[in-house]
Amino acid sequence: MRRIFALLFLLCAPALFAQTMMVHRTDDTLRLNLAELDSIQFGEESALLPLQVDLSVNRIGEVASEGIWRIELAASLFDAAGAPLLDGIPVRFEVDADDTLVTTEYGTTGSPSADGITASGVAYGGLLYPSRATNDTVLVSAVCDYAGEVFSAVRELRLPGQQLTAVLYVSPENYHLSWPLSGYIAVSAMVIVQDGFGNPVPDEEVLYNPQQGRMYEHQILLPDRLPAYHETTDEDGYARRWWIILLSEAFPDPSASTSTSTLAATLSWHPNVNIESRIVTIYH
Repeated sequence: MRRIFALLFLLCAPALFAQTMMVHRTDDTLRLNLAELDSIQFGEESALLPLQVDLSVNRIGEVASEGIWRIELAASLFDAAGAPLLDGIPVRFEVDADDTLVTTEYGTTGSPSADGITASGVAYGGLLYPSRATNDTVLVSAVCDYAGEVFSAVRELRLPGQQLTAVLYVSPENYHLSWPLSGYIAVSAMVIVQDGFGNPVPDEEVLYNPQQGRMYEHQILLPDRLPAYHETTDEDGYARRWWIILLSEAFPDPSASTSTSTLAATLSWHPNVNIESRIVTIYH
């Protein structure tokens, strides 16, 4: 019997030894991975990373309080195999912004979103910002302490306008030609952009689209001036341009007594915001 046990030991020992060495090598590799993290750029695909953090933003916000918007941040945590981490892991959402009223909220994996949605390995938090900070550029990060190390993901974010409205104005709407004729007419055009609180939205790009003529920065048409169809709103939410129409465009039939032309506009970053077009009537 002793001989049989000895024989079994000799047969099984190499396999047991190899398995033990494999576990040790795995532990050594894990320690090596943690030690080498400082030299790995986060976000690059690498089998060495024991944890990956993905940071996403829901740009459609909600009212947090008077004059304050809230948008939702989501940090998705994965292990080296791409599997989501367990619930209950805390995540810090941080922001680097010029405006001191731009703040963030913390979250934990498995916690529900504002809509009550939960997902494994996903932590939801909030980014709050005042209306005046709309279109400011900030740095947002999701930070997680895991296995004795700190992991994070960082992204640049332009704070989005919320519940935007825009109105187009032209002046005059009725244009009476007077002598001597200059060969063109110049109509003042302006779009005013506001958010859901009624506050002006600066740095919002407006695109003008005239049926006839061209858009310019200046009222006087000179040969060396180029058209400019885009304009960015100022601190008061105004985007101004001059709409210049040649008389030969307005009156292809010189005997006509009146002519009409339409000007449209859109917000480049919010094309779904409806802006009512304006019509100018020109009297010959």
